[in-house]
Amino acid sequence: MGLTRKKQWRKRVPFLIPLLLLLSAFAYLFRPFWFDEVITLDNFVMMPPLSKIYFLYEIPNNHIIFSMLEKLWIDFLGLFMNTPFFLFRGLSVLAGLLAVFLLSKRMIRSCGIYAGGLFCAAFAASSMCGIFATGLRGYMLGFLFTILAFLIAEKTVKRPSAFSYTVFFLISLLAVGTTPTNLAALEAVALFWAPSLLKRRGGVLRLLYLLAAPVLALILFYAPICQKFFRCLRLGE
Repeated sequence: MGLTRKKQWRKRVPFLIPLLLLLSAFAYLFRPFWFDEVITLDNFVMMPPLSKIYFLYEIPNNHIIFSMLEKLWIDFLGLFMNTPFFLFRGLSVLAGLLAVFLLSKRMIRSCGIYAGGLFCAAFAASSMCGIFATGLRGYMLGFLFTILAFLIAEKTVKRPSAFSYTVFFLISLLAVGTTPTNLAALEAVALFWAPSLLKRRGGVLRLLYLLAAPVLALILFYAPICQKFFRCLRLGE
């Protein structure tokens, strides 16, 4: 493959890989709702007003940020049509498409068009990706936030700024507000960049920030509902 053509394909492939996700997701788009999806819709999306969703944390099935965005999504669709149930899955599908697009761009940049492209293509075409991209749950949204955190952390490693620090914290807030277990993924992001940071001047302080920001985000997000949060922890899920 010539150099010019290879550069062209490096730009095209990240747009093609989300199409594979659409194909893998189509088979699951019209399936009946899971038990957890029904709980999400009935208890945390359809019935309560938007302002009440945050406080409905009696069980950890409420992926708070996802529930809020899903309510806005369904209300938006309701402006134009009597929404068919499969379009309820649209928010998760859109999150999945953007996630695999960003992941593909980053993997191709770091691993090359063959290794990076094939890896992301296999992931996007997998049944696992298709299932989670159509789930009325916050998992794919959390995956998107994790990728965004990874990309912003990379900017913080190379060119730290008040903007990158702020955006990393806000994305961390959205990630842990979707599911608290996203904290583990965010800490993994910080550990991934640790070798690069430890070689740079001032890198230790930047690494400490990347490690501490998700923890602080978790504390701040759940502090107003801390009693419910700790009760959910005791459920052992």
